[in-house]
Amino acid sequence: MRPDEKDVSKLYFFVMLLFITVGYLVQKASLYIGILITEFFLVLLPVILYLFLKKYDVKYVLRLNPIKGDKVFLVIIIAILGWIVSGFFCTFDKLFSI
Repeated sequence: MRPDEKDVSKLYFFVMLLFITVGYLVQKASLYIGILITEFFLVLLPVILYLFLKKYDVKYVLRLNPIKGDKVFLVIIIAILGWIVSGFFCTFDKLFSI
């Protein structure tokens, strides 16, 4: 059994609210410890708690599906193009910065 879109949207909203408010304060105090706290306690923990409280099969819901060959090719092309575009913008910024 999988969670429906309505429940996932509510959980996503709650996690992002925590991430923006509490995560900002924690990372402002200490960046490296704040990142660990943010990722594990503000992003991962609410999701795991939600799955256990709603009695979902955690292994089934959080599984990774195999990737097909054409998707791998698209990901590689998108990554290379993103790298080129970010390099262009970095060079453009250095040329015209004050």
